[in-house]
This record gives sequence, C-alpha cells and structure tokens, in this order.
Amino acid sequence: MSNLRISYKDKHIEIEKDSEFNTSLTDDSKNFISERCKSYEQDEPKTIKWIESFTAKSVFYDVGSNIGGFSFIASMIHQDIKVYSFEPNFMNFYTQIKTSLKNNIQNIFSFNLAINKNNKFDYFKYDKIGAGTKGTFGEELKKKMVHSDYGNPFKRGICCEVGILGISLDTLVYDFGLEVPNYLKIDVDGNELLVLQGAKELLKNDNLKEIFIEVDDKIYDNNEIEKFMENYLFDQALNINVGTSEKPMRMILYKR
Repeated sequence: MSNLRISYKDKHIEIEKDSEFNTSLTDDSKNFISERCKSYEQDEPKTIKWIESFTAKSVFYDVGSNIGGFSFIASMIHQDIKVYSFEPNFMNFYTQIKTSLKNNIQNIFSFNLAINKNNKFDYFKYDKIGAGTKGTFGEELKKKMVHSDYGNPFKRGICCEVGILGISLDTLVYDFGLEVPNYLKIDVDGNELLVLQGAKELLKNDNLKEIFIEVDDKIYDNNEIEKFMENYLFDQALNINVGTSEKPMRMILYKR
C-alpha cells in the first residue's frame, strides 16, 4: 500500500510526486511528502472535524495549502464544494496539479500565489526544496520569525529564492471576481496577520462564515491576530494547541 496517499474514512487520493526530482534530494527530504500525508489526520483532526461541518455547496479558501491535503479532504467529504487552494511553494503547487489530474479532481482550483496584505512582487524563500516543504514570502516578519520554535528560512538559512506575485484576498475577490469564500483556512507559517490585513473588506462580508487560522505565539507574542480580529464581527469558537508541549502552535476558529 502506498504511503503517498491522503485518506478520509474509506476514500483515498493518491499523491503524485515527481520521482526524478525528489530522488535527487537528501534521504531526509525524500520523506517530506509521506510525512505530510500522514500529518493531516494525525496532527490536526480538529481541522478535519471543521471541514466536515461545512454546509452544502460551500466555497472554501485553503490559504497556505502545501501539497493540498485539506483541499483534497474537503473534496472527498463534500462532493458539491468548490475549493480555491493557494500555495506559493512551486513544488507543492506542482504536486497539487499533478495529483488533481491523476485523480480526476475537478472541484479544486489551485493558484501559485502568495496571499499577502499588499499586491507586490517579492521572493518566496526556501530553506529546503521538495514537495511537502514550506518557506516564507518576503521579509516583513523576519525579526519575529527567527524566534519561532518551528523551522523557517530565517532560522535554517535560505537555500533558494524564487520570484512570485503576492496578492491580497480583497483584490482577488473584489477586483478579479473570485467567489466570496464561506470558509477560510489560513496556515502560512508565520505570515497569517499579513493575510488578514489584506482581507479587510472580505472580513466584513456576511457570506464569510468561519475562519480557522494558525497562530505561532513566538511570532505573534502580543496577541496581534486576536486584536486584529476584534475589529470584525467574529467570535472565537475554538482555541487549541496543535503542536506539542515543547513546541506549541495554536489554531483559532472564528465564527460569525
């Protein structure tokens, strides 16, 4: 049985990797995809429970989708859902596209963009190259990110920089006409506040029902995200640790 699959109950999606590229990596790097696949169910069952609660014919934005795990899980749970998946890491985006084609998935729309507070060109910085890895867009939060318990290019060192377009959610919705999401997940490894700051109009839209957002308290050590969200008509419905006691990481669920 392949370990390169994402499962939900009796359903499975086989993840398509670029074998030639990944075999050129170190032995540790080869495990990124398989570890990422296992992490969705093992590390964040509350996120899956949240996705299960979506209403029929919903629009879901998966911001910072990595190889697309929660986007694929949403597509397995809800046949009538429309998923917009945003991922700036070129290897993760490539994996999403190949996987969608291999599994004939037609309700996930993947974008190789960095969701940001401003529309600008900048560089996505990698500490490692390979599907399942992470990275960060720009340097605005560099001083804070070096204090995180979790690895990032400012802690580990930058091995590669790739130019990419940063764009705000407000621009995508109100200038380019993307559908307003009913559900929004934000997991961008430290840049979460920048995503929210680029969605000030969207956060006022009543069609946006719920937001599930990752919070690293070593980066946001003054409750910046909670303070920002006090400006909008959302309440905290859940606030949980999805990390470990040694390396805490919170997910906060906001409901209108």
